[in-house]
Amino acid sequence: MKQQTLFKMKDYSSEFGGDLLAGRRKTARPLSNKNPLHLVLRADTKKFGSFLKHRALIERHLKNFAAQFDGRIYKQALVSNHIHLVLLFRTRASYTNFIRAFCGTIARLLKVKWLKRPWSRILAWGRAYKIALAYVKQNHREAMGEILYQNRRRLNRTFAQKHPPNKI
Repeated sequence: MKQQTLFKMKDYSSEFGGDLLAGRRKTARPLSNKNPLHLVLRADTKKFGSFLKHRALIERHLKNFAAQFDGRIYKQALVSNHIHLVLLFRTRASYTNFIRAFCGTIARLLKVKWLKRPWSRILAWGRAYKIALAYVKQNHREAMGEILYQNRRRLNRTFAQKHPPNKI
């Protein structure tokens, strides 16, 4: 007889924040103390320009707060209006303290207005983790001008080519 699992991760959404919260009731952010998290912080950059101008300041605070709150940052990318992070925290309290300290400090120093709540997704070790690292690296390279922006909607394009809309 097969042993049943006590916690079924499939029943819970692994994504939270950003546009997913529009018109929904409040729920707890799904977090894992064993799996990494892909986190995106998006800001209104009209007042201060771009995150790229303040790269050293942001990276310094990111590193300091991650060390202070016992977090580990695997990959980061600063783009003009958002920040991508792949990180791991051992407790919910350390994650919330990190987000409060980092976002509050950057908002105060750069006069940043965060547009939405942080978007996050729990990653599984292995394939999902490697894909997220490659995605963050690609964002970093595009922001630095090493490569041109690449459209990430390949599946939609191939579907549209195979199934053109009906002409009336």
